[in-house]
Amino acid sequence: RYSHAFLYSPVTDLAEIAENGFDRSIDPNAPTAEDLHFGSLLGGRKVRDTGDDLFYLLDSAQAESLPRFTIYTGTEDFLLRDIKRFAQALEAKGLKPDIQTSPGIHCWYTWDPFIEKMAAQIAAWL
Repeated sequence: RYSHAFLYSPVTDLAEIAENGFDRSIDPNAPTAEDLHFGSLLGGRKVRDTGDDLFYLLDSAQAESLPRFTIYTGTEDFLLRDIKRFAQALEAKGLKPDIQTSPGIHCWYTWDPFIEKMAAQIAAWL
């Protein structure tokens, strides 16, 4: 359906986060599992190996049906470990994600320069 996906510090492993919270070793200010209120958000249903699990969906997808991925993230983002694992899973599927990083945490200040690059790339396609 789409030829390209631009992702900004995406939540790529909802199953892991729902079970264990965010990786606070990179950023101790990352939300805690209690902050996330997953019990209320998910209604007690599990995420792993369901349609809410990107890794599960990726395993069952045909590579040619997936878009090209450009992923932007900060090097101090608490999602960085999960993002790298997702990029590896895309590569194992035969895709070549473009991962771009810059110093920064999970915030708009980190993403702003990437948004300009994305807009310029989309404009060039028009």
